[in-house]
Amino acid sequence: MKTFPSDIQFRKPWRRYQQRVLSELDDYLDDNHLHIVAAPGSGKTVLGLEVVRRLNRPTLIFTPTVAIRDQWIDRLVGLFSDHGPGLPDWVSRDIRDPRFLTVSTYQGLHSVYSGQMEQEEDQQPQPAGEKAGKDGPRSARKAALLKKLSALDVRTLVLDEAHHLRNEWWRCLIDVKKNLNEPTVVALTATAPFDVSPFEWDRYVDLCGSIDAEITVPELVQEKNLCPHQDYVYISTPLRAEQAELAEFRRQVDASVKALTDNEGFIQALEGDRRVVEPGTHIEEILADPGFYSSVAIFLNHVRGRPPKKLLAAIGFSRRKCPPLTLEWLEVLLTGCLYRHAKSFEAHKGLFQQIARDLKRIGAIERRTVSLRSTSRTARLLTRSASKLKSIEDIVEIESQSLGSALRMVVLTDFVRSADFPRDPTDAKDLKRLGVVPIFEQIRRSKASDVRLGILTGTLTVVPADTQESLRAIGADLGIDSGSIAFKPLAHDERFCEVVVRGADKQKTVALVTNLFRQGGLTVLVGTTSLLGEGWDAPSVNALILASFVGSYMLSNQMRGRAIRTEEGNPTKTANIWHLVCQEAGVAELGEDLDTLIRRFKAFVGVSFKSSTIESGLSRLGIGSPPYDAARIDQINATMTQQARDRNGLRTRWELALGAARMGAMAEEVTTSLLALPRDFVVTRTVLAVLWQVWFWGVSAFSIWMSRSAASWPLRALMLLLAAVSALAAVAALPKFFKALWLLLRHGSAASSMKQIGNALLKALVGRASPHDKASGDARSTSRLRVIAQRRDDGLVACSVKGGSTRERSVFLEALQELLGPIDDPRYLLVRKSPLGPFMRKDYHAVPKVLAKNKESAEHFRRMWARHIGPCEILYTRNPQGRQMLLKARAQSLSAAFRRRTDRIRTWQ
Repeated sequence: MKTFPSDIQFRKPWRRYQQRVLSELDDYLDDNHLHIVAAPGSGKTVLGLEVVRRLNRPTLIFTPTVAIRDQWIDRLVGLFSDHGPGLPDWVSRDIRDPRFLTVSTYQGLHSVYSGQMEQEEDQQPQPAGEKAGKDGPRSARKAALLKKLSALDVRTLVLDEAHHLRNEWWRCLIDVKKNLNEPTVVALTATAPFDVSPFEWDRYVDLCGSIDAEITVPELVQEKNLCPHQDYVYISTPLRAEQAELAEFRRQVDASVKALTDNEGFIQALEGDRRVVEPGTHIEEILADPGFYSSVAIFLNHVRGRPPKKLLAAIGFSRRKCPPLTLEWLEVLLTGCLYRHAKSFEAHKGLFQQIARDLKRIGAIERRTVSLRSTSRTARLLTRSASKLKSIEDIVEIESQSLGSALRMVVLTDFVRSADFPRDPTDAKDLKRLGVVPIFEQIRRSKASDVRLGILTGTLTVVPADTQESLRAIGADLGIDSGSIAFKPLAHDERFCEVVVRGADKQKTVALVTNLFRQGGLTVLVGTTSLLGEGWDAPSVNALILASFVGSYMLSNQMRGRAIRTEEGNPTKTANIWHLVCQEAGVAELGEDLDTLIRRFKAFVGVSFKSSTIESGLSRLGIGSPPYDAARIDQINATMTQQARDRNGLRTRWELALGAARMGAMAEEVTTSLLALPRDFVVTRTVLAVLWQVWFWGVSAFSIWMSRSAASWPLRALMLLLAAVSALAAVAALPKFFKALWLLLRHGSAASSMKQIGNALLKALVGRASPHDKASGDARSTSRLRVIAQRRDDGLVACSVKGGSTRERSVFLEALQELLGPIDDPRYLLVRKSPLGPFMRKDYHAVPKVLAKNKESAEHFRRMWARHIGPCEILYTRNPQGRQMLLKARAQSLSAAFRRRTDRIRTWQ
């Protein structure tokens, strides 16, 4: 069998956004990859099946779980075929027995490569000699699989929920891809792993291809495939015992810092280092780690009252602009001294070992890194703070009062903690940690007595005792024998009972409790992210509390997806998603918990509290930045409570924000501070051009006036000659004057200045590639893009592009972020020189990597910059002179006076 049966066709109409992707399919497949990012609820499984059907050749589909694997087959049989239930003989669920269409799990493929059994399907122990360490049997299985795939001529490879490829499965997939005959790779994901390292991202794109299309949350809400929803933040402060531990750690850090700044041996060891004494002969070493040597200079400036002049000059700092010593700089200094540059201080080994022992004693060293501001232990005090139990209790009460019996809330956390169940009704022990059982107990003991509370995990299921008959009836509908369901009252509260489903029906426990939840037998369900966080289908959920420690926004977004789906028969559904944060009152630094939330919100798109816009990022909730005092925390929580209760208002805000959009599409923007913009240089240059014109015409007029009163002809002739020369000079300078004036007009506002930068970059990208370059088509087609810039309410300036493909826009924005962001280690520097010479500063920008591959493309970028912004130079940084300049550029980038903050956000426009 080489093609699909002719009767395999999609039996329903396509949604508008699905049709959009399908109509542009040929363009997306030009590089033999199709990479689609589609929000939960968009129907990407059906879309993937249609793509596979149109490619019409033997196909291999991989999914992260057995449940999602079976979902693919169910969609194929139910929506593409009219032959009724049952698996067609040309479809296989087993990677070891591939057919025309094979749907397997990533773990199934890994089991073939590693020799381990697939735990989801086969719980039997591994046969002797078949373990992963036995290369012979493992290699034979791998070779047999590849031979079968080759015989089938598999030419389409589908990767579902491709963000899962961050783990060990990717190696197997790359090997399969390499051994197939030029396969077309179709990658589908709800959340691309934007937060991974550059290496992981490159690996991900190498397998899946660049992102071709995106189906966004706003268009799904607009099409009523997702319900209006909002994220809320509820802030707590550490409990007294937790706060005491944090305070003790800070006291120990302060004592260690005081001892270090008084340690004359340590100070002399730094002063005697050859890179400090003669930095000019060690520029390459300093450039390899400028942050460390900057920290040395800053530390010595702090303890001696004067910096090491030679080192400061080599780095590029002036004494006046040398930053103050902070814990962040001390972390860089100590990590370098004790680990990265330990060999340089071998003569002081004993001294440095004692410093390391003192830091380890207070827990300030982890994995060969010094941490003085926060350690894994202090971070856990915030992320796992028991204060969040009271936050959960408050939120349950808020939502219960708002929705009553219509409430369908899920609380997701990471651990079950069955041992925290009381032994009997008199055992009222304190709840000291987050987990399913502690959360259940906190709610059970609270004032919210009208909620119907339950637990659903892989090992523990608890329901109200009065739901037993309802569960048996639901079980009968699911084909579960009533004798297979057992109920055991909880020892400490007979109002609840544990549910145990025996035998083969155990796998139906989730469906059993989910149906009870949907019918209202449960209104608050506490579960684990591992069971309910991804793939669980419960459209009735209208409130979600994320009590998980997970920082990755991939899983966080999957968890949110459980709540934001629409529910059939409930057209007015809205969903509230609650995020728990523990932050110390009065502390200016971001706590680990708040920092995690900021990372999460990079992927979360919703309606802003401040305006009728839809955008990503935590700033849309208007909570500001730390420090928060107790009054501010209460105010934030009160605002969240008020907004969460106004569900009708939430629906209205979504309608207004969707209606206010001009393009009806998500746009990604780079935002930056005014420090990154060249307006001051443009103004200075224009002022100078005006002054030159005034000077030349003034000299000419004065010379003419003097010639009239000259006593002799020689003097009169000299004055007339000077007047003529001055007039000619003024005329000759007119082109520069008009260009300067023109540039000033184009850079009149911050938004206009940002737009000129964007235009210069865009034109440089259009002309960067040669006709033989694979990226040439992408580069030249960027001419379809149009730069858009605007000043934001928060004082930042944003730049985005309209038109082109997702890949083209991404290339532009990545280059813009490199250009406007801090200096790292670019191949070329763009140097903006003040027209007033040495009396004004220079400014530096990194030439983006995409434009720094060769001198021609970098020079073309310089010409575009000169046309749109003003004079500049391009400096190659891979020679001694360039590396010296790079040090100065990095030093300026570290300086608070020049620090630029760039970020990427997404808005619905």
